[in-house]
Amino acid sequence: MQSRFKDKPSVLLFFPPGWSLNYGAPHIGLPIIKGYLSKYNISCDIQDLNIESSRFFGVTLSEQKLLSLMTDFDSENAYKFYFSFSDKLQKIAEKYKGQWRIKSGFVYDGCDLSSSKDIEYFSKIESPFTKFYEDNIISKISNHSYSIIGISVTVPSQLLSAFEISRIIRKSGYKGIIVLGGNTITRLKEELFLDWIYDVVDCIVLNQGEESLKLIFDSLQNNGKFDNIPNLLWRKNGKIIYNGYKHIEKSQFSMPNFEGYPIGEYWGINYLPIIGARGCYYGKCNFCSIPYAWGNDGFVGLDNPTHVFNSINESIQKYNIHNFSFVEETMHPKTIKEIAKLVAESNININFEGYIRFESIWLNDSLLLLLSNSGLKKVFIGMELISNKNRNNLNKNDNANQIVEFLKKFKKYGIKVHLFTMFGFPGTNELDAIDTVKFLFDNSDLIDTIDVSHFVYSKHTQINGVTPLIETSKDWAIEYDFIAENSSYINSKEAQILANGLESIVIQTKPQWTHPIYRMYTAWQ
Repeated sequence: MQSRFKDKPSVLLFFPPGWSLNYGAPHIGLPIIKGYLSKYNISCDIQDLNIESSRFFGVTLSEQKLLSLMTDFDSENAYKFYFSFSDKLQKIAEKYKGQWRIKSGFVYDGCDLSSSKDIEYFSKIESPFTKFYEDNIISKISNHSYSIIGISVTVPSQLLSAFEISRIIRKSGYKGIIVLGGNTITRLKEELFLDWIYDVVDCIVLNQGEESLKLIFDSLQNNGKFDNIPNLLWRKNGKIIYNGYKHIEKSQFSMPNFEGYPIGEYWGINYLPIIGARGCYYGKCNFCSIPYAWGNDGFVGLDNPTHVFNSINESIQKYNIHNFSFVEETMHPKTIKEIAKLVAESNININFEGYIRFESIWLNDSLLLLLSNSGLKKVFIGMELISNKNRNNLNKNDNANQIVEFLKKFKKYGIKVHLFTMFGFPGTNELDAIDTVKFLFDNSDLIDTIDVSHFVYSKHTQINGVTPLIETSKDWAIEYDFIAENSSYINSKEAQILANGLESIVIQTKPQWTHPIYRMYTAWQ
């Protein structure tokens, strides 16, 4: 591929609408890439169109307003306030014959986000964002010398926006390289050999994008050839080519650079994402495909604790933010212990949260005391089900049989707990789910928040005892309904009904457990 832009390339990266607005922070993906490119003196701008579109339409939630709602927390009134945002978004969506939800973005009525044909068709239609894009994207491009524009698709609900943005950019006469990437794009790799895609974008970067984007940059300064750039899907002489996989090395891990994002203007109490590992160091839960996009069997490696601490310290200096969320699939005890030591030694004041597993190390008093004193406010744990023989089918291989002991230890050190539950996994049954909810109620004084969900068959997993229902028309699906092969198992519809029923009981009995307003507040207070 020959470069269509002769000036020294600079890079512009977009995070499109469709990501949940509930978070008090940006997604970490593009800041990581910006941080990596900056090490090579490559100019890179990033823009969060998701939160900016929310502000464009006047749908925002300030920290001050959140704190006022929490002064005398009333679940019903807080829901009314929260759903007033939904109503405002929906009124906008109705003008375009669609639905707009706070957590999952805008979609047209009749558009199936799991259908590539629907994405192709509906991305050509005027959306609520069209004028916003034209006013904010085209002017930015015309005023700068960007020769690479990248768009990240983290979740399926960003697909429509990503392709609409690409079309608008190309229609404006932009002559540079348009690149598509992100978690969802990586998971759809085998379904991206479609010519219409490469009429809209020039190439697709799979897995981690840092090194591939740098090599595209290098190529544009030299021969313009993409043949040796790893993780790349592109069209050459009419044929779509995949260049092969290569994961980034630990020595290449970079600190996220959030410059360009409106830090402090996200919903509720703002914090920054931080990352201590690329992927999940355990990575053997049968149902989970979250780490897939990292490549290398879902785990690339642990970052250097000093490197992570420096990132935290630098963010405090730049943004005066003292709240941090570790976003790796699970914090490694050794890494987080070393980071906590550095925090304690430096005498900086932070609050942080993160995901962990039920491993015996988390019962260690000295570790919990260190972490608590260093600012650990909340942990998120995949319980899924109360411990019994059926839970073994999930292959979590943890110490969930000691869950009450874990919960009591965390409470002792002032660390709040969020528990994820999942019902309907093959080999588990309705009684397992009911017993789990009963356990939650019996230990409610030890639990801050929960998620209630049902098992879905994820792309890139293999589950015994059920058959995924893969429909040709839903070629871009990353989750499937399923039918049980064993009469003692429940199917996907039954699992959903079970989870919905139990969740409604939870909402009635302990409304703050799943309340979106409460969740924005609790970890940081």
